[in-house]
This record gives sequence, structure tokens and C-alpha cells, in this order.
Amino acid sequence: MQKIQRESIVFLIVSIFMFAALAIYGYLGIFTRYMADDYYTAAALRENGFWGAQQFWWLNWSGRYSFTFLVSLVELFGLRIVPILPALVISTWVFGIIWVCLPFLNGLKFNNPVGVGIFIASVTLWMSYRSVDDYPQIVFWQTGILTYPISPILFLLGSGMVVRRLVVPARIRWVEFGLWLLFAFLGGGFSETGVAIQAMLLVTLMILVPVIKVDGNKRKNLYSILLASLCGSLASLLVISISPGNLIRSGSFQNIPPLGSSIMGLLVETLLFIPKLIDGHTTTFALGFLSGFFIVYFCLPGIFQMSKLSFVKILAASLLFVEAGICAGIMPAYILRGSIPPERVLLFPYFLVACLVLYWGGLGAVYFRSALPKLNHFIKWMSLSFLLVIMSISVVPYFLSQLQLILPLREYSLIWDERHRLLNSASTTGVKVFVVEDLSRVQSLRLLRSRLWITGDFETIPDYWINHGAELYYDVDQIIAK
Repeated sequence: MQKIQRESIVFLIVSIFMFAALAIYGYLGIFTRYMADDYYTAAALRENGFWGAQQFWWLNWSGRYSFTFLVSLVELFGLRIVPILPALVISTWVFGIIWVCLPFLNGLKFNNPVGVGIFIASVTLWMSYRSVDDYPQIVFWQTGILTYPISPILFLLGSGMVVRRLVVPARIRWVEFGLWLLFAFLGGGFSETGVAIQAMLLVTLMILVPVIKVDGNKRKNLYSILLASLCGSLASLLVISISPGNLIRSGSFQNIPPLGSSIMGLLVETLLFIPKLIDGHTTTFALGFLSGFFIVYFCLPGIFQMSKLSFVKILAASLLFVEAGICAGIMPAYILRGSIPPERVLLFPYFLVACLVLYWGGLGAVYFRSALPKLNHFIKWMSLSFLLVIMSISVVPYFLSQLQLILPLREYSLIWDERHRLLNSASTTGVKVFVVEDLSRVQSLRLLRSRLWITGDFETIPDYWINHGAELYYDVDQIIAK
């Protein structure tokens, strides 16, 4: 009893710290405001109304129908909703991970399955965010928040529903088939990359169904759900591709490389993606692998016997699944530009790799427990020691660096709010040229100078695109930063 209690306390302490390392992002998010494209989406709603904004973006920029609907809906609440978006999205993502994991954790008789799910969510999301060097683009920028995390979140929510639906023996009827199709169609409308990954993962799952231990009517239902979701994803991709706004955006893709060389380059980049990512963030992914060991040794009672063949099959299937998602994430930009897309676009693949590394750590622990039972006690406490060392050299320093951003971000939010008030006042009093302070020169904001909060703000060049977006939003002729 004392042994179990001691292990529970150790798990609780480590889990609380990892959750705090993730939660700091949500806290810092309360200081975020409009940046970059946010002014344009707000201005489009202001000038065209809700449904007019959908038409405007469809005709002039992108066919991301779900994104434009959601961002317009969010804009209806105005600025007051922006500071809560980071915490809201992170919380929803955490819920999605727990939602998917719980049936498996309960089935394997894990101790404290909800706590284990929270720990898995904290580690995988922290790893995902740390994989993106310019992380404010996916954590604090409204446009980025409502684009890049949404696809993996919806995929997780859908996956959780599928797992629970398979428990019900009733056959999939046409009405339910249509609902799965609609869910995938709506989920695919947030980005071209997101729907490409979604479709590729569904195809991969259809290939891997024989590997999954599902039989009889459950297998038929699973195939029906995957087929419906794939049809919805392909329909989504078609709708996005026929948007007239793509002709305007295509100006950025003037020199499309030959298809043959793009495909070869795509395959090479896909195979090198994981090694490059781990090489650039070694301690981050060591944390994930050791976390898998930690979960199994401290929360999974009993020893599962696993043959080498089963071990290899599971490793290969999980790697194939993640590589398929990586390939789909790189594909759109690589075919159009001959290079991988910006890091923010690859958030879904980063998340897949984070999950893979933690999963492999857990598999390794299961295998070691069955193959080396006499060394279990030694491996258990050694893996914990290594995990604590990695946390001390990667998580702790980064957590402290984020705490240092609180004061400058609070100052930033106060300056931004006052400037927002003055600009609103200027637009109502007929002032057409407005001079604002250049935030990059504010001494108290020096820690933010390389961050999106500053680079996504007004520039000293009057015709800078962000200045122009703010001019549309505030209804003034010119904004100049000095």
C-alpha cells in the first residue's frame, strides 16, 4: 500500500508540473490582442456583415469556409474574446486527447486513467508547441489559433466518437453515414493542409484496419465511418480548391516546380522530417519518450506479454500512420513551391510526431517489463531519474523564461488597449491620419522584440500591409508608427 501511495505521489507531482508548463501558455494568452491578419478579418466583418464576409473571403482570398465562418463568428464578440482564445483552444485540445485516450486507458486497467490522460495531453502539447520556434503564431495569434490547432482537435474529437461508436453493435445507417460525412466536411474546411492530412490519415487507417484487432460487425462499421469521413474530406478539398480567391492567392506561386522533382523531393523531406525534428529538439523528444516509460512503469499494473513480432508490427503501423500525416502536411506547399511550408502550418505533423514518440516510449516500457522482469525496479527508477534530469534542463528553464514575459506582456496589453481606445476615438471624430508609438522602440517591451506581438504590429512604413489592415478596421486613412 505504501509503495502504491508513493508512486501515486510521484506521478502527481510530475503531472502537476507538466500541466503547469502547458498552462502558462493559456495564462500568457490573456495579454494577447489583434495582430497582423486579425485586423483584416475584423474589418471584413465590419464592412460586409457576417454573411457578406463569407462571400468576401471566398471570392478574394481562400476557400477555407469553416475557418471564415468561425473567425467571423468570433469577431462578432469583438476584442473581449481574444484574450480567452488561447486558454480555450488549449483546454479543448487537452479534452480531445483525454477523450481519445480514456477508452484505451480504462481497457488496459491503468491506475488513475483521467490523470494519465491529462499527463499525456500536457506532454504531447508542450512538445508540439516547443517544436514551433515562433510559437506565438499558433498560440496567441487569433488567425493562427483558429486555423492550425483546429484540424488536430477535430480529428481527436472524431476519433473519440468512433471508438465509442464501435462499442455499439448497431449497423451504420445512411443517416449516420451522412452525419460522419458532414463532420469530416466541416472539419476539413479550416485549411488546405489540414484537410489533406485528414484525408491521408483516413486512407492510412483503412489500410491498417486488418492490423487493428476489430472483427465482425465492428470492422464493417469502422470501414463505413472511415469511408464516409473520407468522402467528406474529399468533398471539402474540392470545395476549397474551386474558390475564386485561389486565383488571387496563386500570385504567390508563380514558379511551380516540375511535378516529378516535387514528388521525389516530397518523399525525401517526408523521410527526413522526424530525424531533423528530433535533431533540432533532442531534449524535447527525449522528454516525450521517457514520459511514455514513466506512464507505464508508474500507472500500469501487471505485466503484458508481447512477442517481438507484435512489437514490430505495432511500431511499423504507428510509424506508417505518422509518416502519412507528415507527407500530407508537406505536400500542398511542396508541390506549389518546392519547399516545406512554414512551421505554423506543420503543427498537426508536429503533434503526430510528439504522440508517436510518447507512444513508442510506452511500448518500449511494456516490452522491457515483459522481457526483463528482474530489472523492472531498476529500469523504473532509472527512467524516472532520466525524466527528471530532462525536465530540469529543458522544461524548467523554458517555464521560467515564459514567466519573465508576464510583465512585458502586461505592459504590452495596456499600451495596446490605450492605443485601441484612441484609434476608435479618432475614427468617430473624423481624424484621418493617426500617429502611434512604434512598439519595437518601447524599452519595457524589449523581451518581446523578436516575438509576434511586435512583428505583427504596425510598422514605420505607412503603406505596410498590417497598417493598411488596421486602417480598414478603424476607418482612418493612414496609421503611422514613430
